[in-house]
Amino acid sequence: NRPSDVAAARPEISIPLYERFKETLSAALGRPVACGVFGADMKVALINDGPVTICIDSKNKKPTTVDYDGPFKTRDDGRQYIYGKPLQSISSEQARWLDGEAHNLKILYFPTEEELKAEEDAKAKADSLKALADPERASEMWNQNNNENLDQLKEGKEVKNSTQTYDKPIFNMKDIAKKIENDAYIVFRLKDGTVQGFNKDKRRYFVIYSPSKGGEGATDIGFGGENNRTVRMRTSDGHIAYDLNTGKSKLID
Repeated sequence: NRPSDVAAARPEISIPLYERFKETLSAALGRPVACGVFGADMKVALINDGPVTICIDSKNKKPTTVDYDGPFKTRDDGRQYIYGKPLQSISSEQARWLDGEAHNLKILYFPTEEELKAEEDAKAKADSLKALADPERASEMWNQNNNENLDQLKEGKEVKNSTQTYDKPIFNMKDIAKKIENDAYIVFRLKDGTVQGFNKDKRRYFVIYSPSKGGEGATDIGFGGENNRTVRMRTSDGHIAYDLNTGKSKLID
């Protein structure tokens, strides 16, 4: 920081003193002294070249700091930045300068309200999916992933089911209403109308069908098609055929 000129002498006093000082210095050195214009307005640009810049208040002799609330994130180039907002009002000239420098160096990013809302929605969805990943909630997961598929199925379209597989049972044995089996699969109809399968080769469980909200679900199941690779289901959503090889479903007569 430069010294304050608030208490400096007025020009009629200071300029003669300045000129006399120049003459004295020139005489002592034995050569002219290069000088600027006394009292001229100057515009100074500064480039900070170093590992750190500290802004110190010359009155209280304390460094100026600005605290931000937010996590560190990493860009594609490996550089980190703070993703958040300041914890206090940036009102002083020094604090505004620090904040501006931080933005110029791209070590700060303040998310918009729209971005924060999108993040909250994404987190809520991720939390929901994480909860539904529990094998005991396999039917709920299937309904969430295939809600649109069920609507298209009712319109007579063939759909590709979105299927999650599990390495342990996703139902209780006491809930089984009917079981059918071929060389590669075991298929179960549960008392709640859900149809679930077990792949013998991969040792994986999966949901084949879960009734739409308010539906009664499957009332009967059976095999059909080539090599018994089609599961036929009488459901509250219609008579459905599910291909175990392709994972596709369609309505049948």
